[in-house]
Amino acid sequence: MALEVGYQSEAAFGKAFKKHIGMLPGQYRRTKSSFQ
Repeated sequence: MALEVGYQSEAAFGKAFKKHIGMLPGQYRRTKSSFQ
């Protein structure tokens, strides 16, 4: 997904995601799935 939205690597996407959301993508997915 990272490459599809214009990031050079998954690490770059993860870093940007954490900066904006406050957690890594995997942590976010686990948090969201626990509420459903």
